[in-house]
Amino acid sequence: MASRLREPFGKAGLIVAIVALVAATVGGAYAANQGKRHHNKKSQAGLNAKQKGQVKTIAKSFQGTGPAGPQGPAGSNGSNGSDGAQGAKGDKGDPGVKGDTGEAGMCSEEDPECVLGEGATLTGIWSASGGASDAALASISFPVRVSPAPAALYPFEFEFAPGIPLGLKLKNGATAIYGPNPSPGTFPELEEDSEAYEEACPGSFEAPEAGTGLLCIYTGPSTGELDTPITLPANDEAANEFGIVLPFRTNANFSEQRGSWAVTG
Repeated sequence: MASRLREPFGKAGLIVAIVALVAATVGGAYAANQGKRHHNKKSQAGLNAKQKGQVKTIAKSFQGTGPAGPQGPAGSNGSNGSDGAQGAKGDKGDPGVKGDTGEAGMCSEEDPECVLGEGATLTGIWSASGGASDAALASISFPVRVSPAPAALYPFEFEFAPGIPLGLKLKNGATAIYGPNPSPGTFPELEEDSEAYEEACPGSFEAPEAGTGLLCIYTGPSTGELDTPITLPANDEAANEFGIVLPFRTNANFSEQRGSWAVTG
C-alpha cells in the first residue's frame, strides 16, 4: 500500500497526506476530549498512547531513503621529491709512513745461502720396507742445509725396561744411548737418560718436534718387524748438514716402517 501511495503523489503529496492524516487523528481526539471535559475536568487534550503508536507506524511506512550521492573525484598522487645534489669530492689523504724493510729470507738475493735459521724447525716423513732379511734404508733429506750438522736421535727401548722412552744417538759406528749415561747400568741412570731424551724430543709421530741442534726421528705405523739401527753398527751413520740414511734389516716376509722427523737449527 505504501508503494501505491508513493507513486501517484510523489514526495510532496506524500508529506501532505501524512500531515492531513495526523491532523484528522488529532482533531478526532480533540473533539472526543472536548466532550469528555464536561464529565471529567481532569482529562487532558492530545493523543492517547494507542493513537501515538498508530501515527508512528503510519509515518514509518512512508519513510524512504534517498539515493546515494555521486562519488567524488580521486585525489592526485603526490610528486616524488628530487634527489639532492652530490657532495663535493673530499681531499686526498696524506700518504702513510713507509714501513721498515723486513729481514732478507734464506735463499733470497740478499741471503743466497739456503741455510736453516737459528731456532727454525723443518719437518718431514720417512719410510723403509723390504722382504725377509733384506737391508732396508730410510732416507731423510733436508730441503735446506742445516749447519752445523744436527745430532740424530732415534727412539729405543730396553727389553728389561719396557715403558721407559730412550733415544739412540746415531754416530758413525758408535751409536749410544742419548743422555748423561751413554751406557746406563742402573734403573736411576735409565730414568735420567729417559728424561733427557723426552726433553730433547718432546713431539710425536703426528706432531714432530726437536730441540735446538737436534734431528728427532719418530716412528709411526709398521708392518712386520725391523731391527733398529743399533743392530747394524757397521752401517749406521751420523746426520750431516743435508740429512741422514737409516739402515734397517727386516725380520719377516715383508716389513714396513713409517715415521716422521723434525730438525731445529
